[in-house]
Amino acid sequence: MKTSLEAVDENDTKGIANHKDSLWLMILEQSHVLKESSRRTFLFKYK
Repeated sequence: MKTSLEAVDENDTKGIANHKDSLWLMILEQSHVLKESSRRTFLFKYK
């Protein structure tokens, strides 16, 4: 049996980890999108 404080603490660290993961995924996604769009503009310019 956990105290409510311990439960909150555990949830907090999990939440922070998840938040970091989603942030990292967002950053990866953004850089991928940027690469794709720059490649497209490059191809478009030099057809």
